[in-house]
Amino acid sequence: MCGIAGIATYQRELSRAALARMTDALALRGPDDCGINYFASTQTQVGFGHRRLSILDLSQLGHQPMHDAESGNWLVHNGEIYNFQEIKAALEREGVSFRSKTDTEVILQAYAKWGTACVERFRGIFAFCIWDASKQLLFAARDRLGVKPFYYSIQENQFLFSSEIRSLVRSELITRRLSEQGLASFLAFGAVSEPHTIFANVFMLPAGHSLIWDRGNLSIRKYWEVPFHPEDTSKTARAVTDEQFIHQVKDALHEALRFEMVSDVPVGIFLSGGVDSSALVALLHESGHRDLHTFAVGFHEQAFDDSQYSRFVASRFNTHHQELRLTPQSCLDALPEAMAAMDQPSVDGINTYIVSRETRRAGIKVALSGLGADEIFAGYSTFVDVPRMMRAQAIGQHVPQSLRSAVAKGVKSFAGPRGRKLANFIGGDSALFHPYALTRALFLPEEHWKLLGRRDVNGYDSFQKVLQSAPLSDEINLISQLELRHYMLNIILRDTDVMSMAHGLETRVPFLDCKLVEYLAGIPGPRKLSGGILKYALKRSLDGLLPTDFLRRKKRGFTFPFAHWMKKELRQEIERTLFRPNAPIHDVLDRAAVKQVWDDFLDDRLSWSRPWALYSFASWMESQYVQ
Repeated sequence: MCGIAGIATYQRELSRAALARMTDALALRGPDDCGINYFASTQTQVGFGHRRLSILDLSQLGHQPMHDAESGNWLVHNGEIYNFQEIKAALEREGVSFRSKTDTEVILQAYAKWGTACVERFRGIFAFCIWDASKQLLFAARDRLGVKPFYYSIQENQFLFSSEIRSLVRSELITRRLSEQGLASFLAFGAVSEPHTIFANVFMLPAGHSLIWDRGNLSIRKYWEVPFHPEDTSKTARAVTDEQFIHQVKDALHEALRFEMVSDVPVGIFLSGGVDSSALVALLHESGHRDLHTFAVGFHEQAFDDSQYSRFVASRFNTHHQELRLTPQSCLDALPEAMAAMDQPSVDGINTYIVSRETRRAGIKVALSGLGADEIFAGYSTFVDVPRMMRAQAIGQHVPQSLRSAVAKGVKSFAGPRGRKLANFIGGDSALFHPYALTRALFLPEEHWKLLGRRDVNGYDSFQKVLQSAPLSDEINLISQLELRHYMLNIILRDTDVMSMAHGLETRVPFLDCKLVEYLAGIPGPRKLSGGILKYALKRSLDGLLPTDFLRRKKRGFTFPFAHWMKKELRQEIERTLFRPNAPIHDVLDRAAVKQVWDDFLDDRLSWSRPWALYSFASWMESQYVQ
């Protein structure tokens, strides 16, 4: 797990000072080692920079950029290839020899042997770039689910890439200008949807894609998509008994964990006390791991505190458990650094920043997270609510628009903070909002339009493209696809990467092992909600490991008591940031509209996430945008 950066130029000089600045900007991601190398062909100049967090082969043989003397190729790599030992064995049978014990060298040799198709063999979380010396081109790829980031920008025959946008900005080769599309996307969903970013002319290589930059020409190819094909697999899946199904799920989980535990340094676990993180501890213990380190966050506000459950799991499996109890003041104290760590504005991420900080302080470099379980096992309420909404929407099309509008107006007036979304669903333009998008939307179109000063920019187009690419009749699998390719990809995974790497901590996500995801994608949706039980298969796989009442309790989720804090201890900080006279947020968002959002929250007419998103954006502008 590291930070990578690079510059390639065609028929122009490469700025070594720019690459040095880009690499320095990634120092927190890789505190153990640093490397920069330059190489050139007749018309192309290339420089790679790397900051290393040593996880596998802690020796200098893992130093990057890494060079293959036989082919002349160079590589920078961020992440882990979990099946590198199997690929290495296959290459050795072909006569390939290795100098190190790293997965990085396996990537280099796999590319030399199989070319760009090598990426289809990799099982893990990764973003890498290779300079192909013989073909004089760059080849880059990003992992299937988008766990690791790869940002790039093209400036006049000049290709720049990095693990973080701030690194690209530090090059001083790109113009620091907000993307209208990126900003609109942030307002729509609380995070910028890929491939856009908050900066104009800076893009994210989409998950499951690779790219080639060849003498100034860029081409991008999709090499993987979540294989939801229930029509082809439903007969086979139905022929499997329930017990066989659960047994297969458990086998797939154990296999994923076997790969994810590969490390030359200790591995910790984020233990929130929920089913997902508790499952990791229980399954690892079952497979023979007895020296587990777990980390939890607790609150004095009982409605948000799951520490009793995390302590129960830690005690049951005898882990080395550490718990941090957060107060409003400790959150306030962490805000400046946490906000400064954000590469792009986000409605989420503070919780990950704090638990990552405490985990790293305990000397842990690698931590497992339960992210992804809700998306692949059907654990969110959206898996129940959205199908109902879809059916209600179909019926509602037969109701006169005048009647729907009248009902919507009444709902908006009396239904509280959720009334705006419900009113939009009842009387709004169904062509704009799929019910799933409505559940995940931050600001609705009218609010969105006001905040942008009545500029008409569509912030929902990225979601609509995801929806169009997932024409599944299976409602449960459709929602799983949308959760994976929209909410998780653009918010959860991005925040987890940048907030954990701000402390030099590698976060692994076993539930997003590509083989586990592929297996569950082939299971008909209704089977994942057998008996109406969310995450039925995951919970059944834990029979005998955790008590039934523990597994069946109501899902709460890991969130901070922001609604309470924002009206008390955090209020002064938020109002100072949003409303000081020269706040840069007002250069791009309408001041009156921002004030209305805050007032509506204080009067309980709006949930906390909307004003928090505006505070996040304002803080990001102050720390990352204003020069």
